[in-house]
Amino acid sequence: MGDRMRKMLVDFITRNDNVFLFSLVYLIYNINCRRIGSGDTVPASLLPFNLLEYHNLYLDKFYCYFTSEFNPVWFCRDINGHYLSIYPIVIPSLITILYIVPYIYLKSNNIPLDMFQPGFAMAVSLMEKLSASLIASISVIFVYLSLKELTNKKTATIVALIYAFATNTWATSSQALWQQGLVELFLSTSIFLVLKNERESSNKLIVFLGILSGLFVFNRQIDSILLIPVICYIISIKVEKIFYYAIFVFLSGFPFLIYNLYFFGSLFGGYSAFFDEFDLSPDMIYRLLGLLISPSRGLFIYSPIILISILGYLKVPRISNKRIKKFLLIMGPSCLVLLFAYSTWISWWGGGCYGPRLLTGMLPSLAILSGLFVKDINLNTKCKKNLFIIGVISLLLIWSVFVQFVGAFYYPNGGWDADSNKTEKQWDWRDTQIERTFSAGMVSPEYCLKNLNDIMTLAHQKDASPYEIFPAKGWFGLELWDGVPSRWMPSDSMLIIYSPDNRAANLSLRALSFYRPRSLQIYAKDELAADVAIPTSFINVTAPIHLANGTNTVRLHVPEGCERPCDINEMNNSDSRCLSIAVQNVTAA
Repeated sequence: MGDRMRKMLVDFITRNDNVFLFSLVYLIYNINCRRIGSGDTVPASLLPFNLLEYHNLYLDKFYCYFTSEFNPVWFCRDINGHYLSIYPIVIPSLITILYIVPYIYLKSNNIPLDMFQPGFAMAVSLMEKLSASLIASISVIFVYLSLKELTNKKTATIVALIYAFATNTWATSSQALWQQGLVELFLSTSIFLVLKNERESSNKLIVFLGILSGLFVFNRQIDSILLIPVICYIISIKVEKIFYYAIFVFLSGFPFLIYNLYFFGSLFGGYSAFFDEFDLSPDMIYRLLGLLISPSRGLFIYSPIILISILGYLKVPRISNKRIKKFLLIMGPSCLVLLFAYSTWISWWGGGCYGPRLLTGMLPSLAILSGLFVKDINLNTKCKKNLFIIGVISLLLIWSVFVQFVGAFYYPNGGWDADSNKTEKQWDWRDTQIERTFSAGMVSPEYCLKNLNDIMTLAHQKDASPYEIFPAKGWFGLELWDGVPSRWMPSDSMLIIYSPDNRAANLSLRALSFYRPRSLQIYAKDELAADVAIPTSFINVTAPIHLANGTNTVRLHVPEGCERPCDINEMNNSDSRCLSIAVQNVTAA
């Protein structure tokens, strides 16, 4: 019976290999139970909810939660009185359909789209993670399918798993809604469509290629360099195919072209704001080396297993199909051109992120080329040469998986990103991002359990308050602590509360004091409503206030003032903000 069951299981997996691989990868991508993004991914995480609620692309309703006089928002830009994402909107436009069910759930449970409301903030974080890991997992499947076209099922499985867990597809693309994740999906899908079209030519495949290419260009223009092999392939086939391809490139990209030109006056949309950061000086060589081998951003440091793609590229001339051979041969130079393009950017390290985020988009191409080498590996360990090759590849693979594991389960512990926007920081071998993150320890498993519990009890996060509460002066930017929206204040901060009528209410919040206990005084209409001692751990604070119909101002004051973490020697922290009290879960009822 045991052998029969085992055979049935093997047969089932064999027949449903795509589903099984997808399920495995998607599960592992989500097992850390948290998103790992930055301010760059905020617009993509909010725009689907914004589209469903307000039916526009303006982030006006959310901008105030993230901006402050100390930390102006960089990921939005004021265009004709409305705040728009400076990043492309292809991702949020495409994934909005995934948000319909959670949106209906929020509305049916009276949970407002309010970033101070823990239920909504949790939904934003959860949907960003699930959507990002979905995109990344599907890209793994298309890498697998592409390699099955080129090699065999065994090689395809091995390399797809390498791509999934030994590259930044895991630590970056699957963790938050970066543009690179969709670049990987579009590129891997396009490669598969080219290979499949060569096996069974179809106008439908060319149409799909055109649609993907149009979206690809407007998702991240600089990465569309990776489309060069696809374009060359299309040119090499029949004239009518070129027409089909071109017309659907135009149709799929046209809405985003109009958006970019109308709001930003540029083909490049919000990215045009970064033009002054490109530099063609000899420093390009230094930046190029940094992208490959710097200790905290180098592709070959974070995923040295990718080096085998170079060996795989050398095997491309052996391919008999001339068009596929040419397609793969052009793939190598397209990756090099993209590498040179990123070396012209002054901030080549990509800001606050884990590892070589900017080069993540080319990983499907490198994985496909790697498969050509893996296919020919001789597993006969009796030969010392084979044993040496297997040993080296095994070491590279183990290190690559370990680094990605650190990114998924440890980062951003250690705070390496706090002052990462310095060129010299990227080359400091004594304080690398990998080492400091690993040394700081894994994110507590309790965090994962808490998130799972919060997700299960999301319906209990209802907001019974009829008020709208917004931060005004004197707040630092919004942060998510264990998924809960939180803000630091210096000595004085203001809240704006909109009330539908005149009434007495209770202002409630949770607060903790930085480094040492302090007092929090809450004033409404210049009258002291509460004076509470705040310890260095969170406590609940309630202040009775009277609200008038319309706009009300509440002032929070800390008599003892604030302190900068960088001035406290024992903290060994470079944060230069002046902090007094952190506040979260602000409600009025």
